[in-house]
Amino acid sequence: MFPKSNKQLIRVLSLVLLISNSIFHSPAVAKAEESRQGAVETEYAMTPFVFVTNRNNTISGLNTKELVESCEGKRQSWPDGMPVRLAQRPATEFDTGILEKSSPEMSHSPTVAEEVLTIGGVGSALGAMKMISDAFEMSYQGIKIRVIPSLGSPGGIKAVLSGTVDIGLSGRPLKDEESRQGAVGTEYAMTPFVFVTNRNNAISGLSTKDLVEIYEGKRQSWPDGRPIRLVLRPATDADNGILEEISPEMNNAVKKALSRQGMIMASTNQESDLAVEKIQGSLGASTLTQVISEGRSLKILAFNGVSPSAENLVQGKYPLFKRFFIVTKQKPSMNVRKFLDFIKSGKSRKLLERTGNVTIDRSSRPIKKEG
Repeated sequence: MFPKSNKQLIRVLSLVLLISNSIFHSPAVAKAEESRQGAVETEYAMTPFVFVTNRNNTISGLNTKELVESCEGKRQSWPDGMPVRLAQRPATEFDTGILEKSSPEMSHSPTVAEEVLTIGGVGSALGAMKMISDAFEMSYQGIKIRVIPSLGSPGGIKAVLSGTVDIGLSGRPLKDEESRQGAVGTEYAMTPFVFVTNRNNAISGLSTKDLVEIYEGKRQSWPDGRPIRLVLRPATDADNGILEEISPEMNNAVKKALSRQGMIMASTNQESDLAVEKIQGSLGASTLTQVISEGRSLKILAFNGVSPSAENLVQGKYPLFKRFFIVTKQKPSMNVRKFLDFIKSGKSRKLLERTGNVTIDRSSRPIKKEG
């Protein structure tokens, strides 16, 4: 007959693709409250609780000491040099309880109480943020990051306030009302705001005058005769605010473009870049970091004769940029604070700069607050 003490059973850690007859997982006992509410449990079986790894891993087992060191982050690589990548369950999951009972050392392991942080918000920041999240996971073995598809800046801020995500990403400063509701925004980078077209387009740049005429609808074809297919974003999107600030004439031109019937409208930054990639004669707005970090097949255009590089942005030669903010609640969790600190680290700065961003410590641009 099998013993029923999880603590006794999990002490024997012969594992990794080998099911040990000494490790068993008995079902969770119904909580008293659940029983009072009418739930009735009947045990019908038990099964080995095992540890597994990729089939290419050469190891055949671990002991308790090795497992504790892996969970604590003290052991970060296998004997062949490959990094140890722990796949954990949420802290409230019953499997986590089995691990905690296996030994006093395991119960105090930070990885056993692992938290999954969810990040979401403005689409143009997601590509670089996924790279930063991967680097963060390598540095903090006990924390996993989940970067979800684009929510937009307002969506990311609302998701933080509602508790749907732990960290929001915004392409604009917080509004006063958002701050009053408890959101806190921390600027971490900016990137050149760029004009992009299909790679088959022969043009290499546009001027303010060109853009005004295109958005107004006065210029409807490229020099080679192909029709101009303008890809727009919804009227409330932060990217339109950047376009409108180029000049008073551009402000009016953008409003006219948004009011015209039959225009191509992209809901997210990713949809916009995808449309520009696929449509011949297209013209849209994007960011340098999104094009680089997502490997987009787009032609980036010079603006008023200046190439939209990060260096030109720093030197003040290129005037258009999009700012990025990390958004959290006023009292973020310890693991969220760890991520905020990591964003400021040298490793994170290198990833941001490699993907077309300018970190705030390199920028002398004035901060403009929205009301």
